[in-house]
Amino acid sequence: MPANEPASDGDDATETDGVAIETDGDVDATAAGIGDHLVATWTGLDRGWQALLLGVAIVAVHLLGQLL
Repeated sequence: MPANEPASDGDDATETDGVAIETDGDVDATAAGIGDHLVATWTGLDRGWQALLLGVAIVAVHLLGQLL
């Protein structure tokens, strides 16, 4: 499906960067918008930066676990 066409398969879906995000119809609109900025920032990063940040986060969690 091209990124500029809305999802039209009958399900509730949101089109974000060409990827349909399926939601059930009971999701509150304000609750769905809470992480929009974080999601937009994360998906706006290059995959290399995403991998680097994820790796640093995993190492930090591991080190924190070692200290406890």
